[in-house]
Amino acid sequence: MALVTGASSGIGGAFVAALPASTGLLLTGRRSDRLAALAEQVGGGDRTVEVLAADLGDAAERRALIDRADALGVDLLINNAGFGAFGRFVENDPDTELAMIDVNVTAVVDITRRLLPGMVSRAARDGRRAG
Repeated sequence: MALVTGASSGIGGAFVAALPASTGLLLTGRRSDRLAALAEQVGGGDRTVEVLAADLGDAAERRALIDRADALGVDLLINNAGFGAFGRFVENDPDTELAMIDVNVTAVVDITRRLLPGMVSRAARDGRRAG
């Protein structure tokens, strides 16, 4: 099972398309309509595809994603979500700058740190790899 963050557009969608059809998916992003369309596109057969719309800058939404990923036994984490603020730093909105840090840094560390122990444990138990 793979968790792909930022799956609803751009590079995230490309990661999803590149994964083997045998890989179950937990897809997350902010746009539930795009996630549903992607799930429809890549689902089918015996493939498990779940979507969970979440703003990874929001600690409660991020925690719900982590809990679901852990329950599903994710063994591949593709930390792809992110965004950038453009323009002169002094002119950018301070709240946007802080939100960017929450998504691009805090969420990556939080998700990885919370999922990694289970991923490593399951991999060792089952003689498989996690990544």
